[in-house]
Amino acid sequence: MKQKFGNGIRYLKIELPSPIEQGRRTKQMKILKNKFIKMKNINNKFKNKYKIRYSFFGIKLTVKNKAKIDFYKKKKEEENEKKLKERYEIIKKELKELKKFRENKEYILTCYICTYNHANTIKKAIESILEQETKYNYLIKIIDDASTDGTTEICLEFARKYPEKVELVIPYKNTKGIIISSILRTIDTKYFCSLDGDDYWCDKNKIEIALDFLENNPEYTIWASDSIFNDCVKNCQCSYIHEFLRQKKIINPMTHNNYTYMHLSSRIHRSVIDFKKQYTNIRKRDIFIYHACLDKGPLYFYDKMMSVYNYTKTGVFSQLEYLESRYSNFYSYYAINKYLNYRQDNYFTKAINSKTLILYKHILGKQIGWALYMFFKKKKMLFKIFREKIKTFNKIEKGHKPYTKEEFCLLTKLSKEEQSELCWH
Repeated sequence: MKQKFGNGIRYLKIELPSPIEQGRRTKQMKILKNKFIKMKNINNKFKNKYKIRYSFFGIKLTVKNKAKIDFYKKKKEEENEKKLKERYEIIKKELKELKKFRENKEYILTCYICTYNHANTIKKAIESILEQETKYNYLIKIIDDASTDGTTEICLEFARKYPEKVELVIPYKNTKGIIISSILRTIDTKYFCSLDGDDYWCDKNKIEIALDFLENNPEYTIWASDSIFNDCVKNCQCSYIHEFLRQKKIINPMTHNNYTYMHLSSRIHRSVIDFKKQYTNIRKRDIFIYHACLDKGPLYFYDKMMSVYNYTKTGVFSQLEYLESRYSNFYSYYAINKYLNYRQDNYFTKAINSKTLILYKHILGKQIGWALYMFFKKKKMLFKIFREKIKTFNKIEKGHKPYTKEEFCLLTKLSKEEQSELCWH
């Protein structure tokens, strides 16, 4: 490049950027273009709800008119609650009238059906118990946790049709399973069993065979059979004990020493548990009942498939992530062990299989050792979940700044669809 300075002409050297730097700049420009195109698409969707601020490192959202939104949300919630209460009062009056048919009757067995939004499967579950051919009197107690898909209407039809055999319990609001633990405290029959709304029985003589055995053998607390494991995700069926759990032979009587888990739908229990004692902190109700009964006496296994366990992957615990489900299993073992006053401590330590737990117990004792182990386990689990969430929400190239704490909190409040649109590579 020529440039005149007085009389003479000087030549200036201009260093052009290297091809590597040019490549970097073009990449950065492409990234910026892609991001701003996505931002424009997001703006059309969220412009009514949020103020959106764009930058090279991400998006910052601030809610427009938050006070107004909160006011209308509360108003809608109050209106919904009023409607639910009115509906609940009408159903409650009808159920009180139907209760008269069961006043002078004595039952030996109570079959609990726990349901929430099982409109497609609840009919089959109730019919499978009503079709039982037996000389024993039994009561079907349906616990509907305020379903919203028409399950309550189906259950009401059965309660009207069979008022002597079917009893319906329904709260006006969803309790997330708390109502089940409170109703189990009211067990007044000699035997009881439980069934989920998406499972059913497949043998008409199940009650007859089970109660005949338990009546003749008072030392046994549980009678259980094999069940069909129906995997609705993979569309396949197999034996739950012999194929799914791969147990070739089960020796009777079964105790904690030769333990194998029997599914809830396959079991009938003797009423030996004190449900009035507080156990609400135990999340997995079926595991608690199983271990509490085994602590009082052995189990008898009847090698025949008499129930169907539908694995749909839509249950409360099957929807949990790996870390959360693992922690819930450990915590349920700890809570059950505590409930049983550490009588079956050897079994539960083997089930968890942790050297740190054995060390804590050896130094501090059973109670403090277990409590300390579970405390650190919870902290570790929460830290891992938080770290995984940060990884998923910060899908940005290396060298870029991550989201701030405020932005991360705002993103987590959005729905899953909105979060997936807000994240980019």
